[in-house]
Amino acid sequence: MPFGQKRFRQQFINLLKQWLEAKQRQLIELLGRYHAQLPEELYFECMLDLLLLLDELDTESLVPEEVQRAGERFMAELEKTYAKHEQHQGLEFWVQRFLSRHDDTVLRKDNEFYITFLALHQKRQTQGTKIHFPEDIDQNQALRFINQKQPFKDYVLK
Repeated sequence: MPFGQKRFRQQFINLLKQWLEAKQRQLIELLGRYHAQLPEELYFECMLDLLLLLDELDTESLVPEEVQRAGERFMAELEKTYAKHEQHQGLEFWVQRFLSRHDDTVLRKDNEFYITFLALHQKRQTQGTKIHFPEDIDQNQALRFINQKQPFKDYVLK
């Protein structure tokens, strides 16, 4: 992740901490409405990134519970779709961009979706060779997606 993004993220958190909770909620709502214009996979990715970013604040969640649940459900279905459809190049390109955008220890520390997408992507890229993970990733957690033998159910993303 470029240095400017790290610095911006920290500046954002520092400024947000200075505001009253009502003003924080208003900003989060405006960010959500702005990102709602994006395709669903980017919207939910942004909202989940925002949740990870807001973990640094000592306050109750500013993102509505229904948005959190919908985002987690959508990303879980996207993981299953990616695991099932290896031939889908558009999804493969999105996963590569997702992994690139989250290639930072702060962004991936609590992001369970990053680990899943990384494990599945590594499995596809390294057929028959040793897979390397970043040091901050629990390999046992990632390996459960690589060693999975059970059939997946079909999910249709709308």
